[in-house]
Amino acid sequence: MFLAIFLFLVWFAVVDVRKGKVANLLVCYLLLFVVVLGASGALPFFDLIDNRYRFVLLVVALLLGFLGNVFGAADIKIILILALVIPFDPLLHALMIAFSTLAIWWLLWDRRRREYPFIPFLTLGFGLSLWMHGILL
Repeated sequence: MFLAIFLFLVWFAVVDVRKGKVANLLVCYLLLFVVVLGASGALPFFDLIDNRYRFVLLVVALLLGFLGNVFGAADIKIILILALVIPFDPLLHALMIAFSTLAIWWLLWDRRRREYPFIPFLTLGFGLSLWMHGILL
């Protein structure tokens, strides 16, 4: 199931690089997939009651990024959907890897652009984080 979510992220990354934004319909597909898996009991970390504090922390942090024009709306939606799926530590590691690779990309190759597609970096961070924690083999 994590491989399917990773493939969704790869699809979103390709769309983000090509078009510059991800359609809300694609994000709704991912949300529907996660909710169906969570309701069926296939996702062990899908528990909204126990994880409400983590969602509040993420919403505050991501809202500040959105208001500062750092994130797009699709980036925030996808990160919150990923927060439903994976535990908190791998999620933080995925975000740290994504921000680090974006900063390295900016430093080494492409300083002229003002806006970058964040979802490819998030996909890389998500895959590496799940691989490091032994969730995605």
